[in-house]
Amino acid sequence: MAIATTGIAAVFAYHVSRSTSAAALGAWAALAPLRILLVPMLGTAFFLALLFAPTRSARRALLAATVIEVGVFAWVALTWWRPFR
Repeated sequence: MAIATTGIAAVFAYHVSRSTSAAALGAWAALAPLRILLVPMLGTAFFLALLFAPTRSARRALLAATVIEVGVFAWVALTWWRPFR
């Protein structure tokens, strides 16, 4: 879950850095695109781990992480390929 929440933070940092100075966010502004590029790989890894998870609580956590990664991917895809104006 901690890894998945960094995707949300990366999207936030990316969009804030585009509208304000990147100095306000420090290293997150520079690393946000790199974390965003990892979204498809991490989403796939969370989904595969979900399929093989031994307990119900692990499956729920991995499902939540997968949903977060899919949401981040959808938001970035909409922003990068069809920018909001």
